Amino acid sequence: MSDDEIPEYQRPRETCLAAHEDEIVKLREKGWPYRAILKRLEERHQVSVVYSTLREFCLRRDITKDGVGPKGRKSSAAKTKAEPSPPSSSPPDDDLLESLPRKKLRLKVMRNSKA
Repeated sequence: MSDDEIPEYQRPRETCLAAHEDEIVKLREKGWPYRAILKRLEERHQVSVVYSTLREFCLRRDITKDGVGPKGRKSSAAKTKAEPSPPSSSPPDDDLLESLPRKKLRLKVMRNSKA
């Protein structure tokens, strides 16, 4: 077999979990843990994936138990429209910057301890 006959490898663009995303979202919103979802997917749909695959799938799509993703943002899986962000304001005043507490950084010098 020559190199010309071997096609380039193409990674799958969609995980097998994508077909069951709606069900996973509903289960996570009802507080189901990943392991219970894995068991249900295997029993009902014969989909067998490892724990980390399901966890990564949920993290990438902000699918969480309480519908709030990382950093307090609403989950995209909750399918709620985000409120528009307020218009950007002007840069902060110098007076405001002066009133903020300043942190002093202390450098610790490491000394060679030779006996």
